[in-house]
Amino acid sequence: MLHRSVPAEAYVYKPPSMLAQYKGLAVVFAIVCLALAVYCFKAPHGSRYTPPPKQPIYVDTVPQ
Repeated sequence: MLHRSVPAEAYVYKPPSMLAQYKGLAVVFAIVCLALAVYCFKAPHGSRYTPPPKQPIYVDTVPQ
């Protein structure tokens, strides 16, 4: 009689997850996304109201 201490299901291979495999790349990607979000939030935005343009002033030369 053959005696097994561990069932056969325990030997099923499970590949590592993509996050576990590329943990360093995922951390770098998260830091870049966070930095981009902070930059977009803190960046100075132009005012939404633009004043009407001033009338141009023309100076005529005085003949001598």
